[in-house]
Amino acid sequence: MKIQFMAAIAVSSIFALTACSDDESESLADKCETLSEDCLEGTWTLNHVALKEDPSTPLTNFASAPSVLTFNNDGTFSYQFSTLTSGGCAGMTNSGKWALLNDTQLQMKVTNGDCITNRTLSPTVSVESNDAGDKVILNLQEVYFQQDASNGINAGNDTEIFSRTE
Repeated sequence: MKIQFMAAIAVSSIFALTACSDDESESLADKCETLSEDCLEGTWTLNHVALKEDPSTPLTNFASAPSVLTFNNDGTFSYQFSTLTSGGCAGMTNSGKWALLNDTQLQMKVTNGDCITNRTLSPTVSVESNDAGDKVILNLQEVYFQQDASNGINAGNDTEIFSRTE
């Protein structure tokens, strides 16, 4: 009887541990199947500015000195401009509040800095397979932070492409 009781406790403990670990083991790729707060929260680096029709080909590459966008879980964000940014915003940090209005719209409200303005964006997230595992890409579907980088050449047809780093 004592052995059966101990076995029952052992089995119960195993079920309790596995039940708790499901949420912790959710991959970033799983979190980013759609645009969500869980997906956005973290640090992103600006890879490049590209044409919307060809987001994988850089028009302006920021790989050597990327800008860094951080979405915090308290609804705030910060954006550290690349030193490659043209104009007076190079190296500056702007910050503000962010919120998902629905599963396709991201609202950005600036509270500190004048290099960006308040706007509602319609970004997409996608997961690409690479050698190290899954790489999550954030496509803003427009140029928001690096407005000077596109120089208006493509008349609003450019987009910023970010990769999730943390």
